[in-house]
Amino acid sequence: MISSFLVAELDKDCQKTGNTIFAYYFFDNKVKSRRSALVLLRTLLLQFLEQRPSLFRLIAPDFKKLGQKLMEDFDALWRILVSMLQHLLQTNHVWILIDAVDECDEDRTPLLESLRDWITEAPLEKNAKLRVLLTYRPYADIQDLLSEVGQDLQIDRGTINADLEKFIDIRVDEIYKSRPNWNTQKIKDALKERSGGTFLWAALVLKVLMLPGKTLTMKQVLKRLEEMPTDLREIYDKILGDVDEEHVEDAVKVLQRVIAASRPLRVAELTEAHAFTMPDWPKTQAE
Repeated sequence: MISSFLVAELDKDCQKTGNTIFAYYFFDNKVKSRRSALVLLRTLLLQFLEQRPSLFRLIAPDFKKLGQKLMEDFDALWRILVSMLQHLLQTNHVWILIDAVDECDEDRTPLLESLRDWITEAPLEKNAKLRVLLTYRPYADIQDLLSEVGQDLQIDRGTINADLEKFIDIRVDEIYKSRPNWNTQKIKDALKERSGGTFLWAALVLKVLMLPGKTLTMKQVLKRLEEMPTDLREIYDKILGDVDEEHVEDAVKVLQRVIAASRPLRVAELTEAHAFTMPDWPKTQAE
């Protein structure tokens, strides 16, 4: 959840600055296609190309030589990634976030060795423009490989709870700032008590409370919080169950695209992909 929050915030900051490139990837050992360092490299390259199409020229020589085999060649993809970064860092800042590195079970060691060697060997002026954030469980092999790279920040349960409480306080104040007469502390306390120290639970419940067209009294908000399940699966069931019948088909299509995507989609990308399948989408626009 922390990484998802960072992606949203960093993406907004990059859009404001104009000279910052941001790319990210979430490993997931529950999804076969999301456990591989090769998929990570392909995804990062795609995101760089989307933001700077001129970088396509850096792929052409390898693609001409290897064809589709390029997509399965770790060394070639890494070399292209480094080449892209070198070009980008001449005029841009680059931020990269890679979540759950411990859930990469294909080519993890070559990936971390390559990342370590490139960061430690890159000139200082390049490093000054590059920020790489890796999140992972404290596995010995990862810590050994990255022991001399960057800063290691370990987050304990107490820190997570303190950050979660701060997150809830800020979000509740934002949501109900138009209700100055409300005792929002009761809402904050209810969220903190039922969240179980889980950012994702708190974020999902807050989104449910913010649904458009749902004008609730404070008593109704507290009642909803009391009835809200603490299990995340049940929360997802409740959110999907609350979708209006007329929008169920659209919701199914959106979820299918989310599941099929090789990387997390931005809202704008998901909106565009869905719009192309709508019957009233102008044919000339689709072309």
